[in-house]
Amino acid sequence: MLFDRRQQALAQRCDELQIRSAELRLALARDSRVIQTPLALADRGLAGLHWLKAHPQWVGIGVAVLVVWRPRRAWRLGARLWGAWRLWGRVQRWQAALGPLLPRQR
Repeated sequence: MLFDRRQQALAQRCDELQIRSAELRLALARDSRVIQTPLALADRGLAGLHWLKAHPQWVGIGVAVLVVWRPRRAWRLGARLWGAWRLWGRVQRWQAALGPLLPRQR
């Protein structure tokens, strides 16, 4: 008798948990619709980057067209990119030098 009651209680608890799990899955599906579009855009961006990595000649062609079509703009863009690259290197050196002083990130 005691075993039967315990078995029934466990079966009922199992059913309740399965119902709760189904409710949570439905709520997750409903709530995930909000981020579906941004994630799809991120996937498309990553696919584009993978394509560019597989076809680097198109980057060179684009740069060549920019230099021929708008040379002044190409120089300006190149100077900005070079400045950003140098700034990034400087920040990396500062971070390495101040590493022991900065709080650790988890």
